[in-house]
Amino acid sequence: MRRLREFMSIRRIRNKFLYITLAIGLIPLVTVGSMSFVIATRNVRDSSMELYANNLSISNITVDLLSKNIESLARSVLGNRIIERYMEEFTSSSDRYLSAQAIQRLDTTIAELISDNSYISSLFLFNEAGFRYQYNAFSRSSANLWKLDMEEIRKQDWYRQTMEAEGKECYFLYDVLEDYAVPGMIRCVSVTKLLRDTQTGSAYGLLVMNTPIDYYRNVYPVAIQSEDSCYLLIDPKSEQTGYVGLQIGEFSGKSEVLAKYPQSLEVKGYTISRVRNQRTGWDLVHVIENWKIIAQGFTIPLLTTFVILVLIVLSVICSVVAANTITRPLKKLNTLIDNADDMEQVAAARFADDEIGRIGRKFQIVIQQNQQLNQKVVKLSLLEKEAELNALQAQINPHFFYNTLASMYWLAKFGKTDDVAQMAVALSDIFKIALKRGTDIITVEEELEHIRKYISIQNIRYQNRIQFELQVEEELLPRKLLKLLLQPLVENAIYHGLETKTGEWRLSVRGCAEDGNLVFYIEDNGVGMEDTGLAVEGIGIRNVTERIRLRYGEAYGCRFESAPGEGTRVIVTVPDIGE
Repeated sequence: MRRLREFMSIRRIRNKFLYITLAIGLIPLVTVGSMSFVIATRNVRDSSMELYANNLSISNITVDLLSKNIESLARSVLGNRIIERYMEEFTSSSDRYLSAQAIQRLDTTIAELISDNSYISSLFLFNEAGFRYQYNAFSRSSANLWKLDMEEIRKQDWYRQTMEAEGKECYFLYDVLEDYAVPGMIRCVSVTKLLRDTQTGSAYGLLVMNTPIDYYRNVYPVAIQSEDSCYLLIDPKSEQTGYVGLQIGEFSGKSEVLAKYPQSLEVKGYTISRVRNQRTGWDLVHVIENWKIIAQGFTIPLLTTFVILVLIVLSVICSVVAANTITRPLKKLNTLIDNADDMEQVAAARFADDEIGRIGRKFQIVIQQNQQLNQKVVKLSLLEKEAELNALQAQINPHFFYNTLASMYWLAKFGKTDDVAQMAVALSDIFKIALKRGTDIITVEEELEHIRKYISIQNIRYQNRIQFELQVEEELLPRKLLKLLLQPLVENAIYHGLETKTGEWRLSVRGCAEDGNLVFYIEDNGVGMEDTGLAVEGIGIRNVTERIRLRYGEAYGCRFESAPGEGTRVIVTVPDIGE
């Protein structure tokens, strides 16, 4: 016992060195470990929330694209004169049922409109006069419309919303005609639309389109799913809270999370992210338990604690062996730490084959690995930006493509083959540029030619109403810029500025060089707008803005000037990168 007390006595130099070493090691251990845990947990949580928000944004874009397909079909039905004539002329006094000839004619018409749109399982048309018609793509998608009671239908929440929408498409995460479905019918979601005569504005019926629920389940790609997370697609505007999109990561607390929805998504113990899709009114929701996020942050503090403990053990061993033998290696190690930024000096340092020497060599490796990791991080960051730019480049607005094909169809029907040929050649030239792979940089001259082709198509559609003027300095023509940078802005000016304007349509594109930049002005004499901030919310404008930001930096982009009834000017500024 006496020998033990003597061995542990503070009067021994060895013990003093040992205790001081322990004190120096334990204090940083507790401090660094605690700080690492707090910082790592916060960083992991922030990074996770940002990742979840990005995933929901991607899914939101997917919902938009899927819904656009359905809206395009609904508007095709609205604009079909055959369907409108049958519904308006039908009266319950003449005949309760449609004739076989009428049904066959409607089947042919609907089949042509739906074409290869396999996402439509069934389509229903009915009105107050007793008109009833259904088109079934699948054997298990029909309903008994002859039992349909309009008195009961008027009491339904979906009917009220459809009537209040006054012709706008309404989305529901359940089958609105489920009460009339035949046994074994597949689970569907419904899109409804009040059909109004485009000339008189009078309502002549209701359109209900059913889509298999699996059509919307794929809005959450497999790549973003996690066993720790749950993704939901919820309809907050329905009396019954419908939800789909449950992927891997289902959890027992689902009822607790949805109990306060849609008024609140604040639930203790859960982190919930929500994005509302403006087109459908649905919410895309991500749910994860808090402890699962925090658990992801344990690795860094544990690793830090382990490294510090190893260093303390090595220090104790070295202090016991001989205090004087570690003075010089420690000084060398300290010098190495002070000059860690000088890679030549770090690589040239040599250590003896002892504990401190191993620490020094490990430190050298850590510094070298850290430099390599920094280089990899920079490279990955560049690749990420390039991938994001390519993703934006791939978003080609299909509206004018659909409209152009529709115009070509009708021109061909009326025998205007020369116009069809001209539109086909122009459309081909446009997509040669839009789908050109290998480079996303073209000359200003090629971009302007793209715009000319696009205007020629639109003038055929609108019977040469667009008075187009192009004034770009000749020295700008061989300059380089991102492809499809100006065309979406011209398209936006036509659809949102000129299309609803009466009288003459004027549209101009001007370009000049200013202070080392290329500046383009896209002006129209359209309807204009009061809040120019709304312009940047569209997918096309946001696409152009994001591509400019990713390629050229935050200092460049689009600026809007507009006034109601006076038109709109878009000013695009990009750097002059030469030829």
